[in-house]
Order: sequence, then C-alpha cells, then structure tokens
Amino acid sequence: MPLYENAATLILTNLKQIQAGCKAALVAIGSLAQDQLAAINNKRAACNFPPIKAEVVFIGKHIYKSRIVGDGYTISDVIEQIASAMHATSLVHRTNSSL
Repeated sequence: MPLYENAATLILTNLKQIQAGCKAALVAIGSLAQDQLAAINNKRAACNFPPIKAEVVFIGKHIYKSRIVGDGYTISDVIEQIASAMHATSLVHRTNSSL
C-alpha cells in the first residue's frame, strides 16, 4: 500500500493550509493492494461494516488537531508516520481498542 509519488507534498500542503486556518481539499495519497483491501473488507464484513475502496484519501483536519496540536508532533513527524504506516512492509498490530 505505498503512497503515491506526490503524497508527501499533498499531505504537507493540506497540513499547512489547516495550520493557516484554511480548509484543505480531499486528496488521494495512495491505494491499498488488492490482497490488503480484501483482508480489511473481510474483517469489516465480520463486524457488519460496509466495505472500503482501495484509494486512500487525506484531508488532515483530525490528524492536525490530534497529533500536531494535541500531541505536539511536527508536520514532518506526521508525514513520516503516514509514510511508515503506508509502506508495503508495514504490519497491523491489533489491540483491544483497534479493529
């Protein structure tokens, strides 16, 4: 589930717009591989949740408020976290509070 080549720039632009008090646009930043999408949708179906689509989109308002304002991360930290989570080798670690 790699990010698109321009994803870091799109994420940076949105987070800076939010930081400036502007509304950020919905942007496509990556997509899930078919096997990843199938695995996620199988879990969602087991919980009676609707399926999701492969394309990953980003606005950034929530992550800006929670991670940058709330937790003190930098915009660079957030971009690095997103890139890490979207890397093809990243793994899901399920906890009691996650689905």
